[in-house]
Amino acid sequence: MGGIYISRIKLRSFKSFKHADIELSNGFVCVAGPNGSGKSNICDAIRFSLGEMSLKSLRVKKIRELIHFSSSKAEVLLEFGGDRKLEARRAIREDGKVKYRLDGNRTTRTA
Repeated sequence: MGGIYISRIKLRSFKSFKHADIELSNGFVCVAGPNGSGKSNICDAIRFSLGEMSLKSLRVKKIRELIHFSSSKAEVLLEFGGDRKLEARRAIREDGKVKYRLDGNRTTRTA
């Protein structure tokens, strides 16, 4: 199976997750769990790390709601596997300042 897929999601102080490291396999992935366990927050984390700007789309009203209550910043890292290995990272602070990294190099959302 060619192409590229998300092989790992690392969450640091993103929404309800203080720390999470989620490994994914190539192919169909199902995220299951009881109500309120964070399934939708995993989807939000993927969208956030890929540059989603709409707070409404991320299901929050304020930037602060993206950040775990015990922290002043949040970070999501996506590792991609397959034909090309790649790492995309986005971090945000309480003041709204955002940093993007692609394979460890600083970048912008529109680069």
